[in-house]
Amino acid sequence: MARTEIPAPWRARVCAILKDGSHGKQIIWKRDAANRFQADAIDSWPYEATDAIKDFLSTKKPLGCFVTMDDPPGETYEFMFQFKGREFYGKILLIDDHQSLIVFSAHLPLKPKLRCD
Repeated sequence: MARTEIPAPWRARVCAILKDGSHGKQIIWKRDAANRFQADAIDSWPYEATDAIKDFLSTKKPLGCFVTMDDPPGETYEFMFQFKGREFYGKILLIDDHQSLIVFSAHLPLKPKLRCD
């Protein structure tokens, strides 16, 4: 399997939550994701990562991989995005309520490829 275009409806919902996270939408950072981001993006704030992810998802045809997760219910994609001139790995789950998302990863890649490459 190879990277495919991340579906537009998923991207639109995720970008809306990332944009309006302080207006009734919920952005949940897993502790491991926050810790790795802070270790890899010294002197940066999580909102900067979410802005970079939003920028990536807003491009014409962002590519990524669908990921099956057991819990919580939702739809997850992993992808590579640019953060301050470096390639970062991202993995986000859009919870089924479409009002919340979970950031599972936003850090330097631990592997050279995504699982679908």
